[in-house]
Amino acid sequence: MKLLKYIAVGCLTIFILIIMNDAASFIPESTRKNLKKLSKLCMTKTNTSIELIRASKERTLPRDPNYACYWACWFNTIGIMNEDNVIHLEHLYKVMPNETHSIIELLINECGTQDGPEKCQIALNTMQCYVNTIPTLLSVHYAFLYE
Repeated sequence: MKLLKYIAVGCLTIFILIIMNDAASFIPESTRKNLKKLSKLCMTKTNTSIELIRASKERTLPRDPNYACYWACWFNTIGIMNEDNVIHLEHLYKVMPNETHSIIELLINECGTQDGPEKCQIALNTMQCYVNTIPTLLSVHYAFLYE
């Protein structure tokens, strides 16, 4: 459980750094390994195939129910989605450097929590908004997850 918390904090930090700019090249190998572990954990929990994860590189995310739950798993694990299925990026202000606050604010203002009938669809719709706002988010910055 402790390892999962460390992974969650690391993922949260990297998530925002990647959103900020081309930080993917600065992600240490150990952090990449933890992000891959989180991805595999969520793939296993949600029965999401690697093919669907690889399809994430496209700007339009797969509309598969397992894939939608994959993102809910990510958001729950890194602690930004609550039990009411509301995504609270503003929680990141406390743990992220001031330089990231404008990006967090952009995503909050542009996306907030997107509508959906249940947790998984809400997570997918919100992630789609993030990708629409920052088109290279999954195609470039998280490309190491598809290896």
